[in-house]
Amino acid sequence: MRTAVGGEMEQEEQKGKCKRFRLWLKGKCKASGYWLGRNWWMLLLVVLLASFIAGYIVTHYQLGISDKYTILADLVLIILALVGIAGVGVYLLIRTSVEEHARRIIREGRNFTRAETQVSIGFWYYEQYLAEIKRTEEMKEIRGKLTELRGHLKNEGSSETGDEYNNKYLEYLRRAVARTERALGFLKELDEKEYEEQICACKNNMAYYLAEMQKRGIAGPGDRELAKSYANYIQKRIQKYPHRRDAWTDTCDHVKQYIPD
Repeated sequence: MRTAVGGEMEQEEQKGKCKRFRLWLKGKCKASGYWLGRNWWMLLLVVLLASFIAGYIVTHYQLGISDKYTILADLVLIILALVGIAGVGVYLLIRTSVEEHARRIIREGRNFTRAETQVSIGFWYYEQYLAEIKRTEEMKEIRGKLTELRGHLKNEGSSETGDEYNNKYLEYLRRAVARTERALGFLKELDEKEYEEQICACKNNMAYYLAEMQKRGIAGPGDRELAKSYANYIQKRIQKYPHRRDAWTDTCDHVKQYIPD
């Protein structure tokens, strides 16, 4: 019985080793295929050069041709062939590099444009949020005056309540956060050093919006820590962008006010 169990365990172990070996071999083949796909021209140049040298050896040394002028001509042909092959290789290398650089620029431009669009839409929602708050305060003031004039406890001439206004402006704030968060997702695809100012500006908006959500009591789990991390990120870089000092300082103060340590 023990022998049977031991044999089964050994078989399972062998199967596991075979499976791991197949996965390793598959990964190596995939990596090799990827390398050949990107560097096929190098393999082609090696084959051409090897073919030329083999033909030279066969047609001259095997046939016994040893005239000094023939050897000189052969050397010139070999040098010209090497120069030609090297020229083709340099051309292909430059073309590949330029194509890769162009793809990177296009990709970065696309992500940057998308991020800027989302930031703008998020800020527009935030402006609507502020406008809705102002409208709510004005309606409350009007109700108060009507209540004093009529001596009633509520405004009979209005069909909207304060809660309905409250839900409207909070929805605008949530949308501002969602759009700005999407913009940060696009900016993460860019080089942080090259686009540091744009990343800071986006995180500045996000930190302010999250602190505002905390102020309104609708911040979600982790929003407090996220707002603090964004505020710390821009605070460390304020000195590098003096033209944004006032706005970023205001954001840091806003975060400290509603999300204290």
